[in-house]
Amino acid sequence: MAVYAHVTDRTGRLLLLRCGMTREWVLPGGDAGPYESEADAAAYHVRRILHLALPPGEKRAVVDGDTLVDCGALSPEQASRIELPARRAGQAEPEFTTLRFVPPSALPYPMPSGQRRLLTESRRCAV
Repeated sequence: MAVYAHVTDRTGRLLLLRCGMTREWVLPGGDAGPYESEADAAAYHVRRILHLALPPGEKRAVVDGDTLVDCGALSPEQASRIELPARRAGQAEPEFTTLRFVPPSALPYPMPSGQRRLLTESRRCAV
């Protein structure tokens, strides 16, 4: 089961990361441990990837066992403090190369289809 964090800026644009190996645009997130709640997993991945402590909120969507958890909107100060993980020894590419905020209605390609479905379902449920 994968858990992804829905993080926006104050204008509602969605935070996406560029994966170093696949070059896909992805949500911050990853696998949840066997005894870890979705909220705890989302908070962990936000701390690990973005170096920010954000309180997780409600589930926004669940699709095919993957979960999207609302982690709130970043202030301009918080957004400026994001530090992507450094390249680890033995890695050809860093885990993530860049980040950007995008309007939820204009998701970039390439993006994993499962994450795209989560975001589509999240927008559908919010209407």
